[in-house]
Amino acid sequence: MQAIPVPLRKRIIELYEQGRSTQEIAQFSGFCVAAVRRVRQQFRERGTLEPQTHRCGRKTLLSEERKQRLRELLAAQPDATLAELGARLDRSFRTSTIDLWLRRLGWKFKKKLWPPPNATDPTWRQEGPIGMSSWPPNRWPLWCLWTKAELTPR
Repeated sequence: MQAIPVPLRKRIIELYEQGRSTQEIAQFSGFCVAAVRRVRQQFRERGTLEPQTHRCGRKTLLSEERKQRLRELLAAQPDATLAELGARLDRSFRTSTIDLWLRRLGWKFKKKLWPPPNATDPTWRQEGPIGMSSWPPNRWPLWCLWTKAELTPR
């Protein structure tokens, strides 16, 4: 629902000052009686005709201190997992929360699955369990590197 425009709010207050009733003003303006009454009430309480800004909803837990701490943690250890980052803040946070915050800060999760193969240390095992070849890899993946999205080439 949209707020009543300021010029119409001024007109409502002018009509009240002329001695008109709330019912008459509501019929004139095309709004319900409660809306007209609220305009006058808010004008008395706040002293302004400007509509109230949006002040409801849950406030974010991502404070400036936590933003700075996340930046410090990523600078010190760019391969940290979401769980590690969440545990190192002033209180523990879930991985989904940390992921959301990092994306809001412009950081991107970049995963490098396997290191490049070389002759001395092959990437894949030649024999796997129960006759399976090429499974599992003999090296664990290098999990993640956090990079700024605008610095990552496309």
